[in-house]
Amino acid sequence: MPDNTKSDLRGAAGTAESHPNQRRERRYPLLIPIEVSGIGKDGRPFHENTVTSDVSERGCRFSLSKELERDSIVAIRVLRTLAGAPGDSRMVMFQIIHVRQEPSAWSMGAWTLQPDVTWCPDIPREGEPPR
Repeated sequence: MPDNTKSDLRGAAGTAESHPNQRRERRYPLLIPIEVSGIGKDGRPFHENTVTSDVSERGCRFSLSKELERDSIVAIRVLRTLAGAPGDSRMVMFQIIHVRQEPSAWSMGAWTLQPDVTWCPDIPREGEPPR
């Protein structure tokens, strides 16, 4: 009987998990105040308040004055919900998956590394309209 172990493992590895660069989640154009902390491309720590331009269950897009490296890790905290309530005080770890220079800032796309954390309470549940 032939040994198909290697080909079976290779086939399974490609489908086991989606890569974060693949946009599969619905995105919502929500401006949510956040705090971003990490290490900039210049190697210096930074801490900056900004707003999201869109969010999904596991990701977000935002702009910073500082350039970050792709694949770098940042901590993000929601400062206020759309309803104006204080955000969760916990920081959630994100990986930067794309960086693009804009005329006056750096646009970042980030994917959460903590899937068990609801990082943003303003994301609508399936079937309900955005809040």
